[in-house]
Amino acid sequence: MPWSLTTPAKIDHVIKTAVECGYNEILVEVRYRSDALYQPNRRSLLYYNPEPRSYILSDDGFDPLAYAIEKGHQANLAVQAWVVVYNATPVDPQLIRQNHIYQNYPDWLTYDNKGSQMRSSDQYGYFLDPGVAGTQDYLLDVLSDIADGYPELDGLHLDYIRYPNINYGYHPESVRRFESKRNSDPDLTWNQWRQDQVTEFVRRMYDRIKRIKPEMKLTAAVIANYNEAVNLYGQSWETWLAEGIIDTIYPMLYNADTSLFVRNLDRISKMTRREDIVIGLRAWNNNGSSLANKHRGKKGIYTLGDLTEKMEIVLARDFGGLAFFSLESLLLDDAIFDLDIRTPRSALPLSETTVVEKQLIYPPAPSSKVEMPPAMTIKALKSFDPMIVFSYNPVLQLDQLYEISLVLPESGAWKWELRDESDNLIFQRYRYYLKGENKDFWNGVLDSGRYVGSGLYSLSILHDDYTPQTIPLKLELLGD
Repeated sequence: MPWSLTTPAKIDHVIKTAVECGYNEILVEVRYRSDALYQPNRRSLLYYNPEPRSYILSDDGFDPLAYAIEKGHQANLAVQAWVVVYNATPVDPQLIRQNHIYQNYPDWLTYDNKGSQMRSSDQYGYFLDPGVAGTQDYLLDVLSDIADGYPELDGLHLDYIRYPNINYGYHPESVRRFESKRNSDPDLTWNQWRQDQVTEFVRRMYDRIKRIKPEMKLTAAVIANYNEAVNLYGQSWETWLAEGIIDTIYPMLYNADTSLFVRNLDRISKMTRREDIVIGLRAWNNNGSSLANKHRGKKGIYTLGDLTEKMEIVLARDFGGLAFFSLESLLLDDAIFDLDIRTPRSALPLSETTVVEKQLIYPPAPSSKVEMPPAMTIKALKSFDPMIVFSYNPVLQLDQLYEISLVLPESGAWKWELRDESDNLIFQRYRYYLKGENKDFWNGVLDSGRYVGSGLYSLSILHDDYTPQTIPLKLELLGD
């Protein structure tokens, strides 16, 4: 969060902690409430960005985002710029009076269903109305300037990309635009209109960021209960995935209650592009206490034990990863150092029927050269030794769980494929992996929906700039 980014020493601590604890990505909140923990118009004046330096920072010229990217990449961490979108102001009245949006664009603030402009105390400060055209154009330029100013960023992460709740969005301009649209589309509902406003902004932002830098990801934190996301907040993020206008979704699955957590996770598990869904886990207590297990058993206290239980539940599904909010809470009592994100252990014994050959390590097979017609021009591909380890990992109470360890020559978009003895492609996964060692988990479910069985297979690692590398695998599952 912004308070952990105000000095080089604080950012150094964040990065050092992330590396020591095995994380591979950090999200740094650099647009808190219409302010800048970065340098606006850093590289050009192409996009209009008048937002002031954040009140959180000293007037010393320090650029938290530039420093975090530089130091994060040196430590092989992906770095995303986390930006709050529609939540425009803090709650504190004095800070509101100084706020850029409140001072300059108060007519963009949303209205409630009674026709009154929102009050700051209704939510977490004032919200801009997504149905106001000026709002959308302004935000698009500000966020585009961040992407343009920091092309080395790995991603732009959208937060509060939604309405405050179901009672808001009734800005007079939005209502007029809705009524005009209904003249040509009489079946259009008000809730669909609200969803369309948010989705259109995501669509425009995706198009803009890909024109600025195609490799930069657009990601978003979203309401995990999809029914609530759509009907209360106008946030139809499954549509974003289906349409291909978002790279990665981070559902905020912050339920402390395990049964509710599983119910929401079950709904998300039915979605397409699960490899592009990173599950956000709750890592805080409402009363501000730490997650240290010394508090376990105390009424209303959420601990590392609760967090680990939810990690294990998520790892039983085939998602793109785990994210934790917030670092500040995990640092209390140094709890983060007791949270093993790489090998969480279940208290339940594993069934004997899940045993497979423990460690399967093979040298990469020599790549074959393909003769190309003389008239064709192809890119020269680099070779590498992937150092692949494919092994059974007794982490969860599952039928099967595999760990794939990869040592890669550079960060970027990689793919691994599993083929059967007849060279049929039976499973593939795309991931953003970092340079150096990476670990991935797979639950053994093939693209067909069936579990992988005993037999001979091949595992290939692919990247656009490298020759494919393949290792043979022999799986021997007891009970097959």
